[in-house]
Amino acid sequence: MRPVTDPEAPLLDATLALVAAHPASRGIVQTVHHPTYDRRLAERVCQLTRQICEERGVSYASAVADFIAGCAEFVKHQRRLERTGTYAASSFEATRRAVYDNPQVMETTYLHTLVLSQALWLNHVRILDAFRRGFCAEVPPAGRVLEVPVGCGLYLAEFARHNPAWHAVGIDLSASAIEFSRRLVRLAGAAHVELQQRDVFALEAARPYDRVICGELLEHLEAPEALLGKLHDLLAPDGRLFLTTAIWAANPDHIYLFESADEVRHMIGEWFTLVDEWVLPLEADASPEQRRVAINYACVLRHRDVMPSRP
Repeated sequence: MRPVTDPEAPLLDATLALVAAHPASRGIVQTVHHPTYDRRLAERVCQLTRQICEERGVSYASAVADFIAGCAEFVKHQRRLERTGTYAASSFEATRRAVYDNPQVMETTYLHTLVLSQALWLNHVRILDAFRRGFCAEVPPAGRVLEVPVGCGLYLAEFARHNPAWHAVGIDLSASAIEFSRRLVRLAGAAHVELQQRDVFALEAARPYDRVICGELLEHLEAPEALLGKLHDLLAPDGRLFLTTAIWAANPDHIYLFESADEVRHMIGEWFTLVDEWVLPLEADASPEQRRVAINYACVLRHRDVMPSRP
């Protein structure tokens, strides 16, 4: 294998060779053979990650090592979940101090796992591809889009790149996430993107957004219903929300445990109407409607015609 620093080598292939060397991530190598795997998209994400590493003075190989460490963390926490039936974390504020406000965690394992998972985890590749082909394409010529949390910046960058006349806003509690996203958005060639270190619950809803993106935040909160209510307020009456969450899938900062896709549907149904959805089990032999199996869930939502009364 040629080294990962060789610009003539397909970076995805070099990345997979590194990933294949560790038991926690070895199975990922088989994902490239799945008929829905978008190799070109995965290569682009790897290239963006390498460019960010070069700007930050970090080796790309170390970013891949961080991703492998993130995979190992997932395996460890998933085994605990299967044994105990609970997530390890229970307090958002404690998790915020330990993870989101901690550059030593965010700028290594967390953000590198987050961005590279969009290239290397089959379900994440499939959801990102659906987002690009549908949510980014089926929009008016101009408008306002919000992503919360912006995370690594990839989703907002893709939307802004496909829709340059739109004004894009990304917010995140983590200063590290904002800095990482700023680099990725610029390197991806996205324009009209505004990034802010803010809490979604502090946002004013006086001027709602035509499109809202919320990736894997519900499971990080003690009361995700409050977030859904806030997203409803931030979304324009004829707007669309792209929402993802994790079901029975453990990570160190996961708090709220969904046990099935029906639980997610029931919760979001209090505020929104389902337009489209993707229910993707991690294991090929698992059913999307099965309880207590790891699932990546994504959906497109619109406002409900009749809203529940608020207390």
